[in-house]
Amino acid sequence: MPLATARNREVLGLRPRPAMESLDTVFSTPDCSYLELKKGHEKMPKCEVKYLRSASGIFKILEIVSVSVAFGMFQGVPLTFGDPSDTEVDIGTSADFFAGGVMVSALLISPLFFLLYFLQLVNVQQTVLELAINFLLAVFLFISASLCMGFYHTAEGVWADKKAAGITMGIFCYIGSIAYVLDSLLACRNYCKAPKNIPAPIESTA
Repeated sequence: MPLATARNREVLGLRPRPAMESLDTVFSTPDCSYLELKKGHEKMPKCEVKYLRSASGIFKILEIVSVSVAFGMFQGVPLTFGDPSDTEVDIGTSADFFAGGVMVSALLISPLFFLLYFLQLVNVQQTVLELAINFLLAVFLFISASLCMGFYHTAEGVWADKKAAGITMGIFCYIGSIAYVLDSLLACRNYCKAPKNIPAPIESTA
């Protein structure tokens, strides 16, 4: 059966096939920019390389590196954070579970925030969420570092041989705590500058 011509299509009331729209790929350096459709379709996530040089990006990298080193020493040497209530401390004390949980939480949350900001998927800094999380992690890491330092300054027996490694682990916990404090101040400033959506008062119809 011969194909319908343009005239036959018009007589039969058939609509012509729409021409496919071309995609305009826009690249910019050094950022991985958007892949945009010609008529304003949805945009792909954007890799913001400049974020790596921002204050927030530097703090996030410092947090991830410091906590990763401390956690690696904690599990690799292995070390303990000690427990002041015990005279003979073994690995697996309550201080170890507390500090280990704090470090694992930090290693889950900070890379997630870093990825969200790097891809510009969400701006959590304009909410109170990151401010609260950073402040809690700063406090908990400071407590963990203080427990570690207090234990290894008076360590005896088998732990005395690991005193240098234990103090180093505590120092990295302090560095992570300071990074979270600075990140909290930055998040606080961004939250205070963020526009607040205040609902308009409801007018009385009476």
